[in-house]
Amino acid sequence: MKNFLNIKPVYFNKPSKLEAFKYLEKQNYLKFSKIKKFINNNFLETHPFGYLVTDNNKNIKGFLGTMFSHRSDLNNDQSLYCNLHTWIIDDDVRLRFFSEAKDLLKPIFESKSIIFAKPVLSLIRLFERNFNISIESMSLRFSLLLNFKTFFKKEFYEVKKELVGKILNSNELQIYKDHEKLICDKLVLKDYNSNDYIFLILLKKRKKVFFPYLEIIYTSNTNLLKQKWHVISNLLLKKYKTVFAGQNFLDEKYCFLPSNNLFFKDRTYKIVIKNMKDNSKFNTLYSEFIY
Repeated sequence: MKNFLNIKPVYFNKPSKLEAFKYLEKQNYLKFSKIKKFINNNFLETHPFGYLVTDNNKNIKGFLGTMFSHRSDLNNDQSLYCNLHTWIIDDDVRLRFFSEAKDLLKPIFESKSIIFAKPVLSLIRLFERNFNISIESMSLRFSLLLNFKTFFKKEFYEVKKELVGKILNSNELQIYKDHEKLICDKLVLKDYNSNDYIFLILLKKRKKVFFPYLEIIYTSNTNLLKQKWHVISNLLLKKYKTVFAGQNFLDEKYCFLPSNNLFFKDRTYKIVIKNMKDNSKFNTLYSEFIY
């Protein structure tokens, strides 16, 4: 039996982009201004920034956002990743979409690593039924940046932008360039007394109910950051004028923020993962988290 719904990829350099933008401007589920931030920064222009859901009469009935990127694992082997975001399906075809999803979504879920943070429960159940995925718990940890004991201690200095290329390795430099035009900050800190350095990608955020905090999205050296956090935390406090830092993580061994249960408990939420290699070091680069 032929499916009632179809999906087609949307690229920046093809007419389907205008179709997608018109649909997204008119829909009432999510703010177009927010969606536009995500889809205007496609990291791989050779891959679609999303898929349009259409019926057999070619009427657009939904949009499935995708962010493709090439990422390196701990062995420096590159893999194709797809971060899913902004899935919108019109009410009148939503049940049909769920019944046809196994066939519809094959082009998205085949032969690549998939990450989908904070999907709604109905999508989690859909993915579990139809695809070989794992549901993980991601944690968000908050920690105080202020450390009185080391407030005046100076071990690291900020590397000037024009010198970054002489310090970072090729993979780190690619990450730097890929995120260069985005609103997140790129910060390289060098030890005064050695060749040690830490490359950070950060974003100052404000939670609606809580407080401004500095989300640390990526670090090039988790172990060094853990070891020197008591010094670097004060440097970040002085530079960004905020007293809290936050980090998302899957595995405690990759979390460099000290556990501070006296003030905050880790907050957890669900994340969908498919085909991620065991030795992949998870972070939230190349995703909607950097906005």
